[in-house]
Amino acid sequence: MDLNQLRIRIDSIDQQITALICKRMKVVRQIGKYKKKNEIQITDTLREQAVLERVVSNGKKVGLDTKFMGNLFKLIIEEAKKIQLS
Repeated sequence: MDLNQLRIRIDSIDQQITALICKRMKVVRQIGKYKKKNEIQITDTLREQAVLERVVSNGKKVGLDTKFMGNLFKLIIEEAKKIQLS
């Protein structure tokens, strides 16, 4: 397989990742509405920690760097909180 073919595969994977993040953020919007309706705080430190531990552990099982996974999902969680606040 040549470099161009590999890059085409990366582009396809990037599209899939983007679609999954979009799906996640749609659910985040629903959670935000629920929290507002039920007067629940947006930030849930225990939940955030559980999510981070889970994704880091899952990433580690498949050989991904734990720091990378933690940083990536911290960004995702911060964006989710922004969405819930809007």
